[in-house]
Amino acid sequence: MKIEKSQISDVVKDVYGKGPSHIKYLGGGSFGRAFKVDIDGKALVVKAFLRDGLCEKEAEELKILRKYCPVKTPEVYFVRLKRDGSQVECFGMELIEGHDSFTNFALLFKPRRQKQRFADAVCDALIKLHSHTSPKFGDILDPQYDSWQDFYFPYAQKIMQGAEKLHEEGRLKKYIYDTMKALWANYDYIFDGEVKEACLIHGDANVMNIMTKKPFELVGFIDPLDSMYADREYELFQLSNLTGNAFRLYETYKSKYPVSPKCDLKCAFYAVFHEVKCYLINGTYTGIIMRSAVKRAKAQLKALK
Repeated sequence: MKIEKSQISDVVKDVYGKGPSHIKYLGGGSFGRAFKVDIDGKALVVKAFLRDGLCEKEAEELKILRKYCPVKTPEVYFVRLKRDGSQVECFGMELIEGHDSFTNFALLFKPRRQKQRFADAVCDALIKLHSHTSPKFGDILDPQYDSWQDFYFPYAQKIMQGAEKLHEEGRLKKYIYDTMKALWANYDYIFDGEVKEACLIHGDANVMNIMTKKPFELVGFIDPLDSMYADREYELFQLSNLTGNAFRLYETYKSKYPVSPKCDLKCAFYAVFHEVKCYLINGTYTGIIMRSAVKRAKAQLKALK
């Protein structure tokens, strides 16, 4: 599905009664495309979704995260859905000035001390977000499970079943499927510890969604995905995506907050199953992320032998 600037212009006209003076494509991921829109001397971002049914939920996630996150998350200005007559499902939100940490390449070449300050700021913000808890586990909008495993086991089982079907159809590479089978065979061992707190998580806290501005100050988090009240360690596998250990985000979080003895193994499981879940939903996956997730999982599984 392709999102045209003309579709974004039509949405803006519908909301504001006039067209934008300029529209710029900002980029996108597996589920959506973002556009910077200038109107009446102000700028906002319109995020349009490649699949129906995702827009409204993410808008609500942002509203909740905005209440509890210690750094900025975008304010949602409007939501437009196909049931309202919109050609494309999208919402308008506040523009957070700066650059995402993945494309802010200069940050990669900063001295280790400066990168560590950045890692400290990111992890402190996440720990503060995770300190908001619920008596129940599950979706951010309706947590209703008494334990993490009551929620996560059927969630992961559905992904495994989807992977089996993809493999039978020849649409899932053998190295991915074999790794998933090995992880699934060790499920009871990996998740034998109790998760005591249902913590509020962003759900997609990788470097593409961590915004910075010069001199590499953390300014906000964008683009949540499946935000939920969860095992806080379900957030942590994202910290190694794309840039690996370049910023030491994963290790910094673990140094600041006590994690479970099997945190590395759990995160390896979470990472592979998450990427396959995205593939099941959208039909694509990011090769560099998938390969890295499988490599980490294989290393963790090898250590079990």
